[in-house]
Amino acid sequence: MHSRYFIRPYRFQAPDRRTIWATLARPYFGTYVRRAFGVQMADVGGLGYLQDSLDRGSGIVLAANHCRPADPLVLALAGARIRRYFYYLTSFHLFQQRRLEVWKLKRFGAMSVLRDTTDHHAMRASIEMLAQPQRPLVIFPEGTYFRQNDRLGPLQGGVSLICRRAARDTERPIVVHPVAIKYWFLGNAEAPLRRRIAHLERRFKLPSDKTRSPLERVLRITESALVLIERELVGPNNVGTLQERTNRLVDALLQRIEPPGDLPPRSTLLDRIRRLRRSRVNRLAQVAHHKDQYPTLCAELDMLYLCQLLFAQSPDYLLDDPTTERLAEAVQRLEEDWFDVDCPVAPMSAVVQIGPAIDARAYTHHLGEADHLTTAISEGISENLEQVIARGRPPIPKRRKAREFSAAGRGITLEQSLRRLRASAQGLGESQTVGCP
Repeated sequence: MHSRYFIRPYRFQAPDRRTIWATLARPYFGTYVRRAFGVQMADVGGLGYLQDSLDRGSGIVLAANHCRPADPLVLALAGARIRRYFYYLTSFHLFQQRRLEVWKLKRFGAMSVLRDTTDHHAMRASIEMLAQPQRPLVIFPEGTYFRQNDRLGPLQGGVSLICRRAARDTERPIVVHPVAIKYWFLGNAEAPLRRRIAHLERRFKLPSDKTRSPLERVLRITESALVLIERELVGPNNVGTLQERTNRLVDALLQRIEPPGDLPPRSTLLDRIRRLRRSRVNRLAQVAHHKDQYPTLCAELDMLYLCQLLFAQSPDYLLDDPTTERLAEAVQRLEEDWFDVDCPVAPMSAVVQIGPAIDARAYTHHLGEADHLTTAISEGISENLEQVIARGRPPIPKRRKAREFSAAGRGITLEQSLRRLRASAQGLGESQTVGCP
């Protein structure tokens, strides 16, 4: 459960606009995606829609669902089908890696955006790219990935704001193509999934019961993780379903940070998390000369990140349709959140479906009203995703022998994760400890 905020002042990271690096890497790109993420491209639909917009000279935004770290690379593979490269609006925390990783990000078209605040640098750069279209711009309007591939999360309004302002500032057509990305296992992944479940049981110190179904075992691990967080932060609570307990836990943690009476009507848990993160990120930038306030702000941001992770662990999503893909998503989410491990369960294929263009200029007169463009984008992505799911698993392409993936021996320990939880709770102060209602 690593942090995604930074004490150092934010500096916008611009992309390298040359294509020479992507051209040189193209012969090796597919191999890298298969080895790093276990993803093999199976199908790309709707490229004709994108080609039509390119032929018109439009400024193009590709707005896609975001469920895995591999999503930008999968879209890059899709663009290679028509020999096109993309720009990517990328969370700033990815630019805090080693210098070589940052160098590669920028050379392949990524530029930074500081989420949870209004990043004017990223907005101006995005509008400029749309006004003088050299490449389409990829934006993931969900803001982060939740590992829930079969449904679209709530969209943020950044993509709509960028497109409407670009349409207002230039005569060039500005369009948004809703894009759905769906992953399927190549063949039967039940055996590697069971091995990963058994590995998680050992890491959570649970007895392995192979007579239970994979769904029962994953739910037991999820409950064990929830119990550990409850004991560390709010006290024991075993009333209600896993989803109800998770929601109560998130609500209790948010109440520690929210000012009394500062709850907008009809706010969802995710709305509250995003609003509080925005205020803390802004405050962190404002107290540069008051470093004594850093520990409290950092502890609050740690707690809000934990709330975001808990929100993403939706037991109801898993119970609704416990497919092998959804079970694998739950396993990878637990491994990533608790042990900082991101390792594929089994080889997968990706289906990318690009939808018809949405003309952003048709929505410029709605600037002061409800965000109809965001609604249209959300409906477009959801419709594409439903179509891909309805078509079912694509034919398995010819490939080499399936590679075996293993998360054993990597990441941090359960004790280290619990120490992180305790450190966040202590940073908020013992007097703020509350129980779940």
